[in-house]
Order: sequence, then structure tokens, then C-alpha cells
Amino acid sequence: MSEHKKTKYYLPTILLGVIVGAIFLLAIFSYQVEESEQALVLTFGKPTAVSGPGLHFRWPLPVQDIVKYDIRKRYFPGKTGKLEETTTKDKQQVVVGIGVFYQIKDVMIFRQAAKSIEDMEDFLSAEMSNAKKSVVGRYDYDQLINADSGKMHLQNVQQEILNILKPKMMEMYGVDVFQVDLVSLGVPEKTAEAIAATMRQQRETMAKDARAKGFAEAEKIRIDAEQKKEIALTQAEAKAKQLRAEGDAIAAESYKIFTADPALAAFLQKLDALKKTLGSQTTLILNTGNAPFDIFESQMITPDTKAEKKSAAGK
Repeated sequence: MSEHKKTKYYLPTILLGVIVGAIFLLAIFSYQVEESEQALVLTFGKPTAVSGPGLHFRWPLPVQDIVKYDIRKRYFPGKTGKLEETTTKDKQQVVVGIGVFYQIKDVMIFRQAAKSIEDMEDFLSAEMSNAKKSVVGRYDYDQLINADSGKMHLQNVQQEILNILKPKMMEMYGVDVFQVDLVSLGVPEKTAEAIAATMRQQRETMAKDARAKGFAEAEKIRIDAEQKKEIALTQAEAKAKQLRAEGDAIAAESYKIFTADPALAAFLQKLDALKKTLGSQTTLILNTGNAPFDIFESQMITPDTKAEKKSAAGK
């Protein structure tokens, strides 16, 4: 086989070897950083540079090593003492739980202070507990738990805890704690039972007061009604006396007329008696000789009586 043919035969193998070698060298002398990461370059074990997202050059081990960190935002509810009994300023016990949002900002400080994220979170959990107790101890019970939301200071509590954690975590670990949330706030079980008993007692007292007030109002209404009734009766009796006096006066005037004409008085009295005796559609069979029915007899006029009256008038 000629030299030309041998070269033509081995050319693909050589090209493949060059490509594999290039890939191998690229893998040894470069590294890739994702969008959600930052890379810390360690030269002979010491941090020397920080790399952002993209493809970067490096010296192979043992000269340089690359440590990557996830810099996405994280939520951390704490580890120990998630729900702890804490004493308020006025010596009341409350159960408080908080959570924080954080992000690794300086991977070089983080590398020097912590071996891992778990190591940093152990420290952060203890600091959360200390800050929580410190801040809650500055407030009275009714500033944390109150039916009137306007009297509570929960936003202030969160901000003050954040003000304690943020600078300390950034300085020591390069971690930015940017938000603190109060995830739980209540009272211990024994305290809750005592509060419930106190509330029941208060409600019973309020009910008794309401019933007593109702009875007092009812008695007041009854007394007022009795007084109004007495006043009304007194006024009615006075009015009746006045009317009787006026009636007596009118009757006295009538009696004067009756005195002047006794026959007319007797006649009117008989008519009044008939009105009271006879109703509507009444049929009576009686003797007209008895008063007051004798007026029917005395007033009956016949043709004979008319003639007699005319004859008497002529004479």
C-alpha cells in the first residue's frame, strides 16, 4: 500500500482523535455556570475569583477547583423552635413562629464562613429564635393579639426582626435576608384555656348585667305607665266633675222652665220614659190609664171631640 493511500486511510481516525482531544481539553480547561448559579474559583484551595453565568476558562486540578452555589431566592421556616413560647413586655406568654426569605449574595464570604447551606441555616435558625424573642419582648400582649387590628403592631415586629437579621447575616455569611414573615401567633394551650374561661365568665357577667338592666327598664316602664294611668284617671274624673257641673247648670235652667209650666214638665217626663221603654218595632198591649201611657189617651182626638171643642168655643 502506497504512502498516499495510508494517509488517506488514517485521516478520519486522526480527525476523530483531534476532536476528542479538543473536547477533553475543553472539559479540563473550562467550566459552565447556569443562570441560577454563581461559581467560586479556588486556586490551590484559596478563593480567588467569582464567575457568573456562562462558559469560563480554568486551570485543571490540582491548580484550580470550581465550587458552584445556587443563588436563587429561598424560603426558610427555621429548624429548631419553629413555634416557641415567648414572653411579652407585660409578662404574658405567646407562641410565635416566623419564616424568612434569603438569597446568597457574596459566595466568597459564604465559602469562608460556612461549609454548606445547611451549616449556614443552622446558624440562621438560632439567630431567628433570638431576634424573635428580643423583639416580642418589646411589645405588650394586646399589641400582638387583639380583636382590634388597629391596635396590633405585627408589621413593626416583622420589620424589627428583619433589621436584626439582615446586617448580621450579610456581614457573616454574605446572605441577604430580605423578608421576615410572622407565620404563627397564638397563646399556649393552658393560657388559651384560661382565656376561654375568663371570656365565659365575662359573657356571663355581661348577660347578668343585661338582664338586670332589662328588668330595671321594665320596672321603670311599668311605673311610668302607672303614673300616666293615675294622671289620666285624675284628669278624667276632673273632666267628669266639670261636665256634671255644667249639666247640673243646664238642668237647673231647664228646671226653671218646668217650674213655670208643670204640665209641660210632666208631659216631657212621660215622653222620656216612653223612649226608654219602647224600642224599635215594639208592640205593646197595655192600659192607657197608667202613667206614662195615659198620654196616649189624653192626646187621642176623635171627630166627636172636635165637634165638642168647636161647640164649646162658640158658646
